[in-house]
Amino acid sequence: MVSLDVVQKRLRLLNGYLNKLYSIQSRITLEQFLADSDMQDIVERNLHLAIETVLDIGQHIIASSGWQPAEEYRNVFPILQQHDVITSDLLARVQGMAGFRNLLVHEYTAIDHGQVFHVLKNHLDDLVELARAYQNFVDAN
Repeated sequence: MVSLDVVQKRLRLLNGYLNKLYSIQSRITLEQFLADSDMQDIVERNLHLAIETVLDIGQHIIASSGWQPAEEYRNVFPILQQHDVITSDLLARVQGMAGFRNLLVHEYTAIDHGQVFHVLKNHLDDLVELARAYQNFVDAN
């Protein structure tokens, strides 16, 4: 059974990461971002933690529901879509998040700051929608 406490705690953490990212998103240009290594660090870390959190919640839902486990992070979202936790449209928008998280964590010497900025400017709402889908699933079960 999915633990409401586990999901709620992680959703609160996610909300904090997203609030920081939205604050930055609304006030920085690409040129400013590329010139500010401290800002790059803040954005990268909060994106990493936000993505890690949505993957962790997804893994918890999968395991608690008794579904086939995700062998790799990239399988989390497709499994959730197969079980109607998320829509196919949302899956298409978040599918690359696991790979992006791996880039931030394991390929940190090859980070493309333009790509990080693109995620900051274009994909935060996808994480919000994912959090909403998780909450809806928990509320319905």
